[in-house]
Amino acid sequence: MSDATEKTAKPAKLAKLGALLAALALCALLLAGYVFSHRLQYKAAGDVTLPLSACDLNREACRVTLPDGTTLTAEISPRPIAVMRPLTVRLSWQDGEADRVSLDIVGLDMEMGINRNDLRETGAGQYLGQATLPVCVTGAMRWRAEFILANGDERIIVPFVFSSEG
Repeated sequence: MSDATEKTAKPAKLAKLGALLAALALCALLLAGYVFSHRLQYKAAGDVTLPLSACDLNREACRVTLPDGTTLTAEISPRPIAVMRPLTVRLSWQDGEADRVSLDIVGLDMEMGINRNDLRETGAGQYLGQATLPVCVTGAMRWRAEFILANGDERIIVPFVFSSEG
């Protein structure tokens, strides 16, 4: 190898090595951010998480009594709930009051990230929103749906589990 070729080959190798190390560092940083944000997402000092409801949102509208005695009715349609199809999310909460109402949907059989959907108040304790489940390569999938009723730093989390077909 000539001196000229050797002098240009070393910087090229170093540049490739630097790019590879930068890509690995970025991947590690993204993975750490994802893991920690996912863990911090659900636990806050003012959170009250209700027990998992036995009701199946894939079959019917579900009613839950909240700690203050009010009743919440949650519904996702059309049923059966399917992936990659627009879904309508309805929540009725008579005499309830929240600064923000949202629905988090998380895959249980496979990590699919957090699918957060804000619901808007349409009047008289009625909240409405849209959601879409991401496609899962395995076909059938179990999901955890958590309706989150937020007032300031306090949140009431109402969880359900349902299945979808791919």
